[in-house]
Order: sequence, then C-alpha cells, then structure tokens
Amino acid sequence: GHVPDHTHLELGKGELGLYIDGVPSELVQGEVAGWAAKAGVEPTRIPGYWQHKPKVASLIMGEPPRPGEKVILHLHGGGYIAESAHPTNGTSSIPRVIMLYSPSILRALAPEYRKVKPDALSFPAQLLDALAAYVYLVRTVGFAPADIIVSGDSAGGNLALALVRYLVE
Repeated sequence: GHVPDHTHLELGKGELGLYIDGVPSELVQGEVAGWAAKAGVEPTRIPGYWQHKPKVASLIMGEPPRPGEKVILHLHGGGYIAESAHPTNGTSSIPRVIMLYSPSILRALAPEYRKVKPDALSFPAQLLDALAAYVYLVRTVGFAPADIIVSGDSAGGNLALALVRYLVE
C-alpha cells in the first residue's frame, strides 16, 4: 500500500499535521555539518503529525504547553527505508499507548523524516529532520527541552539516540 513520505503532508479525517521548517543552519555544527556538506544534504521542510491524548478538553494543535505538560517526540521505525510517521501507520500506536499511561503527556509529535535512497548518500538528512522537529517543539510551540521525551522504535530508536547525543554534545 501507499506509505506517506517527507515530500508532502497527508491529512485525512481527524488527522492533525503541519509542515515543520528545516532546522536553522546555525544549529548544524561540528562533524554533522561536515557530513551534511560532503553528502550534499541540506535542511528541508518536512511534515509532522500530532496525536493528542483522547478526551483532553480543547487541546489545539501546536498550542503552548500546559503547566506540567510533557510531550513525546516520536521517531518511527522502518530501517530508514519504510514505514511512516503518519497516524495511520502501525508504528504510530507507540506514542498513543505511552500517552494512555502517562498523565503528564497530552500529545506527541512524529516528524516524517527523509528515507534513505538506494545508492545515494543521505546521512545526516534524518538527523537534521529530527533536529528540526525538536527545534519546532522548543522555539515555536514553547516546550522546555526538559519536557520533551524523545522516543523511537527500531531505526527511529537509533535516530532518537543520535538526536539526544547531538543535543548533549
């Protein structure tokens, strides 16, 4: 079947999403900047999909954090070649289940990062896309870095670790 990708936002009934601007170039530093230059990888606009906890009154997509609120930044699996951040994809159940058991988490954002193209250098495109989603949560929505829970499954777990390592360094 059709798997949504980073090239355009796909919204159906009740699905929440928006375009996230590419990470500002001044935030791409050190070895990552060198790897990006070597591969010809630049920041790009990507879709991001919001999921809200059921039965949370009047939560508006992208609204500022409520007092004590945490947010999930979820990076989907699929070996960097398959799957999607789209709410209809099987991997999107992961943040929904986490929200059920976490009173302080009202929503999750899943960016649609670029997939690897056969026989083409694409690293660190996925890291730049994950970083763009993080920057959106901090600078646009207003979450404190300490209130962002980075999660991922399979390749997305690897990307989650890469993102957190990059942010720490």
